[in-house]
Amino acid sequence: MVFQELATGRRAPDQELTVSATASTQPTTALGLAEGRTITVWQALEGLVLRSANDMATLLAETVSGSEAAFALTMNAQAARLGMTSTHYANASGLPDDSQVTTARDLALLAEALILDFPQYYGLFGQAGFSYAGDWLGNINGILDSLPGADGMKTGFTCKSGYNLVVSALRDGHRVVAVVLGERSPDQRSLLARGLVETAFDTLAREERQPDRPLRPLDAAIAAGGTPPPTVLEENECGYGV
Repeated sequence: MVFQELATGRRAPDQELTVSATASTQPTTALGLAEGRTITVWQALEGLVLRSANDMATLLAETVSGSEAAFALTMNAQAARLGMTSTHYANASGLPDDSQVTTARDLALLAEALILDFPQYYGLFGQAGFSYAGDWLGNINGILDSLPGADGMKTGFTCKSGYNLVVSALRDGHRVVAVVLGERSPDQRSLLARGLVETAFDTLAREERQPDRPLRPLDAAIAAGGTPPPTVLEENECGYGV
């Protein structure tokens, strides 16, 4: 939704935003900006995408729709437009809410739309990090450095959902998207995602030798959910936005 604002000129990347009281009190992971601090739209996007900053999710939602609640309503409308039939959003960050649900299939559709509809902004997901207020803040998506061709997209974690990952990789002109949900550790989600991507590229290589097979613009969108955590994660395992 923020990419749409930028693409249509309703917002500019260098537009300065002022952190609200609501945004400043969001739990970690967050950039930790105090109420009244300023940050540009693009820096807020970098914080959201590269650092899973919940405060930036709230700030951008307020900027686009006036409030996070109003933003969530529009998110649901957008999800329906994209065919995300099993998704319901209650907030902009993914922080726990019993009414907030999605599936691996729906997240694959969202990833595909981001890649195809906004190629001018997709590079953001593969940035190594960004600078803010003199500090270098690295991308927390560790799979980007260990999977050949990986150039995005996003990690996620809450105690109720487990460790989640959407990854996109490009090799020899073919792109694969893999979605993993409900793993019990960052290593497990990365291991499963890596296996899905490698299997998909192997399949594409075999099918490419069949000249009558038409390829989609995005050659493969692989949605494979892990098993939800069998028990609620222990307190020392819990964190948000990882």
